[in-house]
Amino acid sequence: SLKTLHVRMERHNQNMHEVYKYLVDVSEKYKIKIFHPLNGEYVIPHFAKELIQQLRLGGMITFNINGKNEKDGIRFMDILHQTGVIKQATSLGGVESLISMPYNMSQASWAQQEMLGLKKYRCLLRLSVGIEDVSDIMDALDHGLREICG
Repeated sequence: SLKTLHVRMERHNQNMHEVYKYLVDVSEKYKIKIFHPLNGEYVIPHFAKELIQQLRLGGMITFNINGKNEKDGIRFMDILHQTGVIKQATSLGGVESLISMPYNMSQASWAQQEMLGLKKYRCLLRLSVGIEDVSDIMDALDHGLREICG
């Protein structure tokens, strides 16, 4: 409902920021490459700079687990799904945490992935951070990463 949208979006933003910090903290350990405006790697349009400063970026985080492939990504998503906290989905955007890979969403063909420069990222994951307790989300991610990265 629109009456609670501002509260839900505030929680999405807070949780995304906490999960982003978690992924940054474990990025060396698990060889994670994060694609997000908070990294400061890309030119941010003038109109969006204020949103970044206010951490009003929604709940999306994209990351690649370097050295892993699509099968590892599928296994990772299955592990997360089994936790009951982060569900595997082909459509992102809801109040629950959802995860997917480009191959089963918007860039299903290798030609599309190659055209966008995604082909070199063999374990590219898109996480839509929900409004659950953020420690549950991070625990699920940590469990999944430990399982596939050793």
